[in-house]
Amino acid sequence: MAYELNKSLKLPVCLADLELQRGDSLEDVLKATMENQELAHTPYPISKEQLYQAILDLEDYEGER
Repeated sequence: MAYELNKSLKLPVCLADLELQRGDSLEDVLKATMENQELAHTPYPISKEQLYQAILDLEDYEGER
């Protein structure tokens, strides 16, 4: 799974890995993501709210047990 691969490669898997916290404003991150041209290649429209929720969901994820 991507989470385990990223973790094994010491890539960021949570906000703390990016020196951020759950309560931090992520508006600049969300804005930049929404403006990224790669988002045009998704199979369905993605909103800023969906991205934010995905970040929070990943923050709660602890990998497969």
